[in-house]
Amino acid sequence: IPATVSNESIEYTIISIESDAFSSIDRNQFQILYLPHTLIGIGNGAFMLFSNLRTIGYINENDEMINDTFPPKLKRLNEKNFWHCEKITTLDLNNVVILDSCCLQYCFQLENLKLRKVEVIGEFSLFSTNITTLELPSTLKEIRTNAFVQTQIVNLTGDVPNLEVIDSSFIGCIELLNIPKLTGIVELKNFAFAGCCNLTEVHCGPKLASI
Repeated sequence: IPATVSNESIEYTIISIESDAFSSIDRNQFQILYLPHTLIGIGNGAFMLFSNLRTIGYINENDEMINDTFPPKLKRLNEKNFWHCEKITTLDLNNVVILDSCCLQYCFQLENLKLRKVEVIGEFSLFSTNITTLELPSTLKEIRTNAFVQTQIVNLTGDVPNLEVIDSSFIGCIELLNIPKLTGIVELKNFAFAGCCNLTEVHCGPKLASI
């Protein structure tokens, strides 16, 4: 996807991609996706069901291809942006702050993920991914419902002083062994760690008000 397009001798900069923009084409034909460095937003479901997509990257100002990451101006993955992109294995979210609901759901082979600046991990956003180890960023504030359900998560690491709320985020994550100390946690909602039968320790800080 180019950074600019021309129409009637007028050049336009690509800053967004509409919801369901590619719903009328054969999405299975694509294995590599390069986004423009100018991109600010991606509409709901824009790249859903690109089931053979293996690489997501962007083309920078020097026309260089940067693999396995998003353009620096993209701050949010919206609902179902990459739903059922089943062949992706590695993603660096770069400057993304919010993972909206189901944005990476059913990315079955996704096993290497860097969150960096993420503040919200949304509902079902990582559902059924193959992540076993994940470093949570210090920017993280909230983990929402079913975010990690049906993942292979074993180890969560990182320093999370700003994480205040964990919803029913880890239901049935039976392989989960370790989580960071929840020094800033305010609320553990219903079923936060239900079925995490190998998790032996949860350390909460003085801000905890509700379980």
